[in-house]
Amino acid sequence: MSLVTLVSELWRFIKDYFIKILFGAVIIALLVVGVRYVLTKNVDEEVVAHYDYLANIYHQEPAEFQAIVVNEDGTFFNNSFVFDEYFSRPEVIKQIEAETGLSLMPWYEAEQALELYKTTQFRGGIANIRNTSTDIMTFRFLVGQSSEENLQIAQAYADLMTSGDIPFMTTHQISIIQEPVIHEFLDLEVIKSVPTEETLSGFESPSLTSTIIYGAIGFIMGIFIMIIGLLVLRLFKKRINYGFDYTWQLDDQHLLLSHDRLQGNVDLDTYLKVPKVTQRIILSQNNHMGHDFDWGHQEGVIFANKMQNLVETDLTVEPNEIIILIYAQQTEKAWYREQADLAHLFSVPCKIIHII
Repeated sequence: MSLVTLVSELWRFIKDYFIKILFGAVIIALLVVGVRYVLTKNVDEEVVAHYDYLANIYHQEPAEFQAIVVNEDGTFFNNSFVFDEYFSRPEVIKQIEAETGLSLMPWYEAEQALELYKTTQFRGGIANIRNTSTDIMTFRFLVGQSSEENLQIAQAYADLMTSGDIPFMTTHQISIIQEPVIHEFLDLEVIKSVPTEETLSGFESPSLTSTIIYGAIGFIMGIFIMIIGLLVLRLFKKRINYGFDYTWQLDDQHLLLSHDRLQGNVDLDTYLKVPKVTQRIILSQNNHMGHDFDWGHQEGVIFANKMQNLVETDLTVEPNEIIILIYAQQTEKAWYREQADLAHLFSVPCKIIHII
């Protein structure tokens, strides 16, 4: 099958079904937007409560202190993650709650409920970020309902750091080089592993921009889905309309002619008579759609609706060419397949003329 023919027929198919494709694409785009809206809205009330709680916390300014930890051999301790993992343990949180009189467990439960677990990419409300150049550790606390609460909590953890009660720090030297203050020491343009106001953006209701983006994606997907779906439906149609509704062999000549461009019988007659041969078989299931040819009076031409209808006396000379006429939306696929299979049994050129 010619690539040019395939592309031109696909374009004709799209133009014929343009309204259906457009309508289907709009429906799919609306479904995509609607499903996304439902999924973002239809969440558990408890999850909403956790989101609201964390949204208020992450809106506050954090409290931070900085420290250097030296190993027993004099080298710098560089495992910063172990601190905030230990500081975030429920038993340690309860110890800090008892010392400060503040409530930290709701923060811990909220992050767990929203699956904001500690990973190398996200450290949570209690985080320890080490400067790899200086080995200074910045302890960041964004867990309280206000900046002042964050400061109280940071001070309690700083006291815990210097108390010697941390199990894995019994032989290490800890030096606080910056006392707890309400301040952001970290460059948040570079450090992306700590929570900010934007951390919860994925849990928010869809914005107009995101709705438009998802709508556009749904519309593009809808176009492809509709085209593929309509092409699949073409497989179940009984009649031929497009060039991709049937196949032909590489040795066959295939002509795709516009019915509107044919000026009359002379033009089509020219395609049928060229080249000049001694005996030609022309097969057509239909009555030429207005092309009245008196084939019976043309020397060397045998016209038939089926190859099976040709009796032995009609083929006094072996044909030099077989022509199969196809009329869009008239010729049946089963008829074409049958005639094409029989025509290819002859070792002669086969010409397929498809009039659209």
